[in-house]
Amino acid sequence: ELPVTRALDHFLAAEATGAPVREVVRASLFVQIAECAGETGRPELARRFYERFLAEFPRDARGATVRSRLAALPP
Repeated sequence: ELPVTRALDHFLAAEATGAPVREVVRASLFVQIAECAGETGRPELARRFYERFLAEFPRDARGATVRSRLAALPP
């Protein structure tokens, strides 16, 4: 099992490539980055990717969950 910090590094590297991927993959990547960031004590990074998710994928079914998790992050 990959530790969360290493998973986060891999997800961030994948996002940084800018490689064209299907929207559903990109949306999931944003959520995975935000989740890992929250678990590793990086709420500012989690907030940034939750906000990007909501801005870029406003009709995604995970929107309510993401908004709830975003609201639960520390200021």
